[in-house]
This record gives sequence, C-alpha cells and structure tokens, in this order.
Amino acid sequence: MGMEKILAHVSGRPKFSPMDLATLNRTVLSLDEALAIAQQAKSPTCYLQSNQTVINHDGSVALCCTVYDPVNFISSDFLSVDREDLQNRKKGSSLCPQCMSHGLHDYAMYKPNDQWEEASTRKQVESGQQYVTTMFAKPHIHQKRESKIKMLRNNIAKIINTKPL
Repeated sequence: MGMEKILAHVSGRPKFSPMDLATLNRTVLSLDEALAIAQQAKSPTCYLQSNQTVINHDGSVALCCTVYDPVNFISSDFLSVDREDLQNRKKGSSLCPQCMSHGLHDYAMYKPNDQWEEASTRKQVESGQQYVTTMFAKPHIHQKRESKIKMLRNNIAKIINTKPL
C-alpha cells in the first residue's frame, strides 16, 4: 500500500480499499501501533530520499519506493534526466516534508528497529502463535516451546482425562 494512503490515514482522511483493509487486518501490529513506534525514531533525514532511486518498469522514476501514485513521480523517463536533477526533484517534493512530519519515513524503514522487533514479537507470543518471526534478529523464525512443567501438566491431563492448564 502506497505512502499516499498512509499519509491520508494519519491526516484523518483514510482512503483504504477493501483489499487494503483486509491486508491491514492480517498484520501483526495494527497500522496505528506501527506508526506510534516509528514516530519515536524522529530521524532528521530520510534514507529513501538521499540513498535510493526507484526506476519503474516503464522507465518512470518514483519519488521513493513507498510512493505508488504516478502523480508523485519525479520523472516519466529516467534516461532523460541526470542523477543530480533527480535528487533535486526529490528534495523539492512537497510530499517529503508531509511524510517526514508524521514519521512515515521511519515507518518505511522500520525504525527504531529494536522497538519494532520487541513489539511484534510480544504480539505474536500474546496471540499464541507457535512460531514467532523476527525481522532483524537471526534466526528469523523461532519455535515457541512450552515449559517442561506445562508439558508435564498437559500430559497428565491427557492421562487422567481433564482439561489441560
């Protein structure tokens, strides 16, 4: 989902399609939880603006990888514009200050990484998932194991036909 839709959401004018809402309902963290984490980073610059150029399949150049609406593209043909001019167009975009004022540049980069990791891991454990995935820690998939005492209690409950604890 493009940054334009996230920006509309934080501005109080959500423009989510039914498919967008279905996607948001499947995420570990709600959009508002994720945005609250990102707003803590307060990065003064945008990595995507200064270190990335997005060339689409048709040769057009997007403002950044989070921008999907062609109205926000900075060139229709990357071959006709030099790199310095592309950078100047990115820096002159009216969308970047709006995005950064809401911390969406940090949202796009999952900053601060440690807080994303902690919050998403906690939510997965709280929901009872057997496998917990992490974004930054390795390995990225962890199997949640029951404590030995809980396994023993559940085995005893099976033998004497009671509900497990």
